Amino acid sequence: MGIPVSKAYRGVPFENLLLITGEEYWRRRIAFIEKNEVATGFNKQRRKMFFKKKKGCDFFGAHWVKGLNDGAPVPLFIEAKDINEESLRLLQPWAKPGTGSGVKYHQLQYLVTLQRAWCECWILWRTGGKVYRISPLWALEHYGPGKSIPADDTLVLVPQKHHFIDFLFRM
Repeated sequence: MGIPVSKAYRGVPFENLLLITGEEYWRRRIAFIEKNEVATGFNKQRRKMFFKKKKGCDFFGAHWVKGLNDGAPVPLFIEAKDINEESLRLLQPWAKPGTGSGVKYHQLQYLVTLQRAWCECWILWRTGGKVYRISPLWALEHYGPGKSIPADDTLVLVPQKHHFIDFLFRM
């Protein structure tokens, strides 16, 4: 089947904040960011909405990095997690759907593959009023599936200005 849609809506306020940030990045010609929408279906027997397909990440786009590639954009991929806990779980590949919140294995693998192909990839995690920017490759190499990343001083804290989450550190 799939993941019930109602659980997926917990991160909507955080995702909306990222869309507002994306609009500001576009206005300043820093980046283009688009939400990755996934088709949903309705199970008549259970009377629930569900996702028809697993997706790789929440956002995609392009980032114009000054002085790199003569101004050509770098592909950008983001997984947003709004999990107010002391650590961010990296779920194992065999974890059953609905076993808890965290970065799912297929999401981590997708982002790591793209990052190794020279794309800019980030996991943005909001917890306790702070937002952290995590490299998927770093998360896989330092923690790995089945482990949790603690919210501590080793993570990169994202500056927040007004109603923007400046995860590219450019505002």
